[in-house]
Amino acid sequence: MSNDLLQNLERLHTTELGIQRIRKNLDLSVEDVVLWCKQKIQSADDIVRRGKNWYVYVDNATSTVNAHSFTIITAHKGIAGVSVPFDEPPEQSYTKEELQEALRAINSTIRKCEKVQPKLGEGTSSPTLLVRRIKALQIADTLIQRELE
Repeated sequence: MSNDLLQNLERLHTTELGIQRIRKNLDLSVEDVVLWCKQKIQSADDIVRRGKNWYVYVDNATSTVNAHSFTIITAHKGIAGVSVPFDEPPEQSYTKEELQEALRAINSTIRKCEKVQPKLGEGTSSPTLLVRRIKALQIADTLIQRELE
């Protein structure tokens, strides 16, 4: 299994808080947490890059590593070592009633956003963010309506 994370193991590091978090989450008593993580990464069941992070699945645990800085962010027990590709979301099936309720909630949120829009000060990031949120909600509205047809 060759990837950027394995090729850059020497750059792997974490913060003092990261060491504490990893020890606590995995019930570790090892002195060198980074060395322990490097060894686990080398024997990983699966390593998957999703966005800005690498997810390392090994021994029924998942470790998260920043893909740019190679900082070990956290690790958690009890997560199966089988990954689901990020670009292939699980199949979802919604009832007509669930879609209609979602549509009502989306339309209500759009109305509330449009109502508050004139009150936001110009020259700040808030109006731009609100416009983007309204657009995203309108897209969701359109997609749900298509699904209902």
